[in-house]
Amino acid sequence: SYGLRDIAGSRVHNSRREDHWGGEPFGPGDVVGFAISLVGSDGKSEDALGGGGTSGGSGTTTTGGVPATTPTGTASSSSSSHHKKSALTATNHIRFFRNGEAMGHFVISKGKREGGAAFENIQDGTYYPAVSSYMGGSVKVNFGPHFVYPPRMLPTGMKLAPMSDLGSSPPPPTAQEALAKAMKECRSFSKKTDESIIKAFKDAIYTEAQIRHEAYQNHMSRHVEEVRNARQECNISTSDLPESTTNTTMEDDEVEEEKGTKEDATDNMDVADKKSNNDGVKVTS
Repeated sequence: SYGLRDIAGSRVHNSRREDHWGGEPFGPGDVVGFAISLVGSDGKSEDALGGGGTSGGSGTTTTGGVPATTPTGTASSSSSSHHKKSALTATNHIRFFRNGEAMGHFVISKGKREGGAAFENIQDGTYYPAVSSYMGGSVKVNFGPHFVYPPRMLPTGMKLAPMSDLGSSPPPPTAQEALAKAMKECRSFSKKTDESIIKAFKDAIYTEAQIRHEAYQNHMSRHVEEVRNARQECNISTSDLPESTTNTTMEDDEVEEEKGTKEDATDNMDVADKKSNNDGVKVTS
């Protein structure tokens, strides 16, 4: 394991502590970022950064990771990103940040900023975020895509992207998109299938997709607002944050409009089904 200690900002590996590598101490209210770079067999690498914000307890440390079988990175807490790096920094390594500022020793040569890694040439493998806290300490983690303290003072050419971008699944589709895709891929209804069965199938697809999509939108809206509020408390610009457009509740007229949208979507699919049933064998869209 690889870690960062709140006292003196010491780096820790295999239960061995090193105090003078360029780390900074941290405590309650700080956000500790963690970036990991894992290089693929083609020599290309991507990084991810994360941070651990402390909330009403002792100082905290965060560590994060992902599989190294492909070039990826990982993050944890209120600042997280991954990047495609230049050849100068394309090695397996870990670096830390405090409130967005990079820790470690850097060298500027011929206008290029280099160095800053806490651990270099780390082993390939799968790395997971972990936090150790004592005496009632608490931590809140944020895997992105938005952060209270975007990382600064990076090596020249390093670009970061949030760990949330490294997920295996894209955002859930809208109800209409999910219904259209389901009807396109599902060709098992015969001509003799009762219309009520087909309609029940469409309603089930539409309803589940709608719930998933709204849950995702509400989550992202809360995420953006939490980051926005935290930045405003710290007098940090919020100009890069998207405007929140999702409401967790709807008025009665909005509910009626949503019902109409669902009925229109399923009716349109019914028309498509009937048109495609001319062969007398299957119902497709």
